[in-house]
Amino acid sequence: TAKLVLKKYGKAKVITATNVFAHIENVGELMKNILKILKKDGVFISESHYLVSLIKTNQYDTIYHEHLRYYSLSSLKYLFDKHGVKIISCPSCARQAFQVIDTVKKLEEKLSHIKTPITLSIIGCVVNGPGEASQTDIGITGGGKGSNMLYLNGIETKKITTNNIISKIIDLVEKKSKEIEKNT
Repeated sequence: TAKLVLKKYGKAKVITATNVFAHIENVGELMKNILKILKKDGVFISESHYLVSLIKTNQYDTIYHEHLRYYSLSSLKYLFDKHGVKIISCPSCARQAFQVIDTVKKLEEKLSHIKTPITLSIIGCVVNGPGEASQTDIGITGGGKGSNMLYLNGIETKKITTNNIISKIIDLVEKKSKEIEKNT
């Protein structure tokens, strides 16, 4: 239960749910419990089969009897709005240019010492990523052939290779944190 998780681990900065929503009967209760254990400035990352893509690309072989439902962006928005959760990401992952979840996990670990509020977007998609990155202090969007775009203060800045994402983001977040702390 959420109480036991809180007692043992405290509040979480990041919670991920990869393809689990389709299996859960009471998603409203799940959202309430996620919000109980998520820090106020925390991030909830959910990956679900996207109903529109499933239909458009004839992915009927991914429909299983144990899936209780599939989601459109509208249905997810309704669910999340009901619980005060803002959707800031893309409903499709087919255009991911790098391993977003693995990257976020590594960054979370390596940036755990940062307490300064900074908006950071790690979006694997070159199509929808720029919109999200334009609203953040530091952002990275996927690109072709291992070349991704870096955004600083919402502005497209320069290309960065996939191999350098983690070290570059760590460096930038640490510098931004010091800059913010200096000005407060």
